[in-house]
Amino acid sequence: CDFVVLGAVLREAVGLVGEARKTGWDVPMLTTAAAYGAQIHELGGKATEGLYGIPLLPHPYPDPKNKALTDWISAYKQRFNVDPNYYTVIAYVSADLFVQVAQKAGPNLSNESFAKAVQGLTREPDFFGSPRPKTWP
Repeated sequence: CDFVVLGAVLREAVGLVGEARKTGWDVPMLTTAAAYGAQIHELGGKATEGLYGIPLLPHPYPDPKNKALTDWISAYKQRFNVDPNYYTVIAYVSADLFVQVAQKAGPNLSNESFAKAVQGLTREPDFFGSPRPKTWP
């Protein structure tokens, strides 16, 4: 086997890679978004070197060319005393999307008004660099 794709969440991916490395099996491995994040290297250490991951959204790194992102990272660190990570971005983007749709649906929120608002939502790319369709189906 020249390459392994893991279907595991964070803790299990660390365990699988760690056990493989203990046996001397040092093939490159790939994990899905379920185990993608900086924590995998914090938990797995050297054993997770050579583990690749596929994110759904980008990891938040400060970027002097992206003031909104850098300011958001700074505010997050100041409030929670930890660096934001991939899961923070997913939560933020999901909550932001829900709020935008709920506001567009109006004060009498229902399944029908929410679905209609989603179908007509137009979004611009966010400061994370997430890809966004111009309209939702």
